[in-house]
Amino acid sequence: MKAKKEAIVKQIIYSGFLAILGMIVSVDRAIAQVQNPSDTFKTFTDWCLNQNDLTPEARHTVQVLLEQAEIQECDRATEILTQKKELNLSENKIVDVTPLANLQNLRELGLGGNDLKIPTCPIQPDTVCIFE
Repeated sequence: MKAKKEAIVKQIIYSGFLAILGMIVSVDRAIAQVQNPSDTFKTFTDWCLNQNDLTPEARHTVQVLLEQAEIQECDRATEILTQKKELNLSENKIVDVTPLANLQNLRELGLGGNDLKIPTCPIQPDTVCIFE
C-alpha cells in the first residue's frame, strides 16, 4: 500500500512538473515574439497592423513613420514609405529601428539625435544611415 501511495505521489509531482515546464515554454515563446517581432513581421504593414503586439519602442517608431507618410492607413503608408529614397528621422526619440528594415529603397536614412543605444543601421548597405 505504501509503495502504491509513493508511486501516485511521484506521478502527481511528475505531472505537475510537466505542466509547469509547458507553461514556462509557452511564456518564453510569447515573450520572444514580442521582444523580437522582426521574425514575424515582414513588411511595414505587418508592423503597423500589429502595433498592440509591439514593444513601446517599436510602436513609437511605427508612429513616427506614419507621421512621415502623413497617413494612418497602414497599406497606403507602406506604399508611400517604400517609394521614398530619403527619409530624415533625426530627433524623433527613436530607440528601436527594426520597423525600418523593410524600407529597402532608401538611399539615405537620417537617424541622428535619436535615443539609439547602439547606432545600428537596419538597412543594407549600412552606409545608407547617417547618425550625426
